[in-house]
Amino acid sequence: MPADGAWISVCDRTTRASSSSAAAAATAAESSAGQASAAEARLRLLRQGTREEERREAAAAVAAAAAELEEARVILSQTELRAPSAGTVLRRYVEPGEEVTLQPVTVALAIADLDHLRLRAEVDESDVAKVGAGQAGYATAETFGDRRIAGHVERVLRELGRKRLVTDDPRARVDTRVLEVLFVPDAPQPELPLGLRMDVHLLAAPAAVAAR
Repeated sequence: MPADGAWISVCDRTTRASSSSAAAAATAAESSAGQASAAEARLRLLRQGTREEERREAAAAVAAAAAELEEARVILSQTELRAPSAGTVLRRYVEPGEEVTLQPVTVALAIADLDHLRLRAEVDESDVAKVGAGQAGYATAETFGDRRIAGHVERVLRELGRKRLVTDDPRARVDTRVLEVLFVPDAPQPELPLGLRMDVHLLAAPAAVAAR
C-alpha cells in the first residue's frame, strides 16, 4: 500500500482487498499453476508413445487445469486495486489488508496528476462572449506576488450555472450566473498545491472568438 506522496503508475497494484481473501486467492492460483504444469508434463510423456485415448485424456486434463488456473487468476485479480491513471497519492484512506468493497463503495486512495494541473475559473455571464477555447492568459496567486503563470483556455463549458467560487472581495457579485472554463498552465507547475485560490486573467480574444 503506497503512502501519501508516493508516485504510482497506471499498472501499479495499490492494495489488496483483505489479507485473508488475498492469501486464499494467491494460494488457489499457485495450486492451479502447479496442476497445469503437472498435466502438461504428463501429456508430453504420453505423446512419446501410448494409446490414443490416454493422450486424449491427458490433453483434456491439461485444458481443465488451464481453465482452473485462469479462474484462479481472475479471482486473485479481484482482490487487487490498480491505479486508473498515473499520479501522486494525495491521501490514503485505508490500511494494508483492510477490506474494501464496491457496495457500498470504499474510497481507498486519492491520487492526482500533479504534472498536469488545470484551473477551474468562472466567467461572469456578461463576459461569456469574450472567452473561447485556446485563448491565452495567465494566472496569479497572492502567495506568489507579481509572478504570472502563463497558460491558455483548454475548455469552455456550454452551460451557465450558479456561482460557486467565493472570494474575500466584498465587491464581488454573488447573485450572478457564470460560465466555467478550464485554464491550463503552459508548463508544469509542481509547486502549486491543490486547492490554491488563484485569479485567471485572459488576454483579449481574437475577433473570431469575440464575434461568437
